[in-house]
Amino acid sequence: MSVSEKEVEAELIRKVQDELGGVSLKTHVKNWPDRVCFIPDGRCFFVELKRPRGGRLSEGQKAALVQLGNLGHHIYTARCYLDVFNIIADQR
Repeated sequence: MSVSEKEVEAELIRKVQDELGGVSLKTHVKNWPDRVCFIPDGRCFFVELKRPRGGRLSEGQKAALVQLGNLGHHIYTARCYLDVFNIIADQR
Protein backbone atom coordinates (compact mmCIF):
# COMPACT_ATOMS: atom_id res chain seq x y z
CA MET A 1 0.00 0.00 0.00
CA SER A 2 1.40 3.39 -0.96
CA VAL A 3 1.32 6.47 1.22
CA SER A 4 -0.79 9.51 0.45
CA GLU A 5 0.48 12.89 -0.73
CA LYS A 6 -0.59 14.30 2.65
CA GLU A 7 1.56 11.73 4.49
CA VAL A 8 4.59 12.51 2.32
CA GLU A 9 4.04 16.23 2.97
CA ALA A 10 3.90 15.63 6.75
CA GLU A 11 7.18 13.69 6.58
CA LEU A 12 8.82 16.51 4.63
CA ILE A 13 7.69 19.09 7.20
CA ARG A 14 8.98 16.96 10.07
CA LYS A 15 12.35 16.21 8.50
CA VAL A 16 13.00 19.81 7.44
CA GLN A 17 12.40 20.88 11.05
CA ASP A 18 14.02 18.01 12.93
CA GLU A 19 16.94 17.13 10.66
CA LEU A 20 17.77 20.41 8.94
CA GLY A 21 16.68 22.87 11.65
CA GLY A 22 14.43 24.69 9.21
CA VAL A 23 10.84 25.51 8.46
CA SER A 24 8.60 24.45 5.57
CA LEU A 25 5.84 26.83 4.51
CA LYS A 26 2.85 26.07 2.31
CA THR A 27 2.60 28.25 -0.78
CA HIS A 28 -0.73 29.31 -2.23
CA VAL A 29 0.47 30.74 -5.52
CA LYS A 30 -0.93 29.09 -8.64
CA ASN A 31 1.60 26.78 -10.36
CA TRP A 32 4.26 27.36 -7.72
CA PRO A 33 5.65 24.39 -5.77
CA ASP A 34 3.58 23.31 -2.75
CA ARG A 35 6.30 24.00 -0.18
CA VAL A 36 9.16 26.45 0.25
CA CYS A 37 11.67 25.27 2.83
CA PHE A 38 13.97 27.67 4.64
CA ILE A 39 17.03 26.17 6.29
CA PRO A 40 20.08 27.58 8.13
CA ASP A 41 22.74 29.64 6.36
CA GLY A 42 20.14 31.55 4.35
CA ARG A 43 19.32 28.62 2.07
CA CYS A 44 15.94 27.66 0.69
CA PHE A 45 14.53 25.07 -1.67
CA PHE A 46 11.15 24.26 -3.18
CA VAL A 47 9.18 21.01 -3.17
CA GLU A 48 6.23 20.04 -5.33
CA LEU A 49 4.27 17.16 -3.82
CA LYS A 50 2.46 14.69 -6.05
CA ARG A 51 0.33 11.61 -5.58
CA PRO A 52 2.48 8.48 -5.60
CA ARG A 53 0.57 7.12 -8.59
CA GLY A 54 -0.55 9.24 -11.49
CA GLY A 55 0.42 12.64 -10.08
CA ARG A 56 1.64 14.76 -12.97
CA LEU A 57 3.00 18.26 -13.24
CA SER A 58 0.81 20.67 -15.17
CA GLU A 59 2.38 22.77 -17.93
CA GLY A 60 2.13 25.82 -15.64
CA GLN A 61 3.92 23.96 -12.84
CA LYS A 62 6.65 22.83 -15.23
CA ALA A 63 7.18 26.42 -16.37
CA ALA A 64 7.36 27.70 -12.77
CA LEU A 65 9.87 25.00 -11.84
CA VAL A 66 12.05 25.90 -14.82
CA GLN A 67 11.86 29.59 -13.91
CA LEU A 68 12.89 28.91 -10.29
CA GLY A 69 15.64 26.56 -11.44
CA ASN A 70 16.98 29.19 -13.83
CA LEU A 71 17.22 31.54 -10.85
CA GLY A 72 19.49 29.02 -9.14
CA HIS A 73 17.00 27.49 -6.68
CA HIS A 74 16.89 23.81 -5.84
CA ILE A 75 13.58 22.31 -6.95
CA TYR A 76 12.32 18.85 -6.00
CA THR A 77 9.29 16.69 -6.62
CA ALA A 78 8.29 14.28 -3.84
CA ARG A 79 5.95 11.32 -4.32
CA CYS A 80 7.11 9.03 -1.50
CA TYR A 81 9.16 8.84 1.69
CA LEU A 82 12.28 7.89 -0.30
CA ASP A 83 12.01 11.15 -2.26
CA VAL A 84 11.86 13.07 1.04
CA PHE A 85 14.87 11.15 2.35
CA ASN A 86 16.84 12.05 -0.81
CA ILE A 87 15.84 15.72 -0.61
CA ILE A 88 17.02 15.97 2.99
CA ALA A 89 20.28 14.16 2.17
CA ASP A 90 20.90 16.56 -0.75
CA GLN A 91 20.43 19.60 1.52
CA ARG A 92 22.87 18.50 4.23
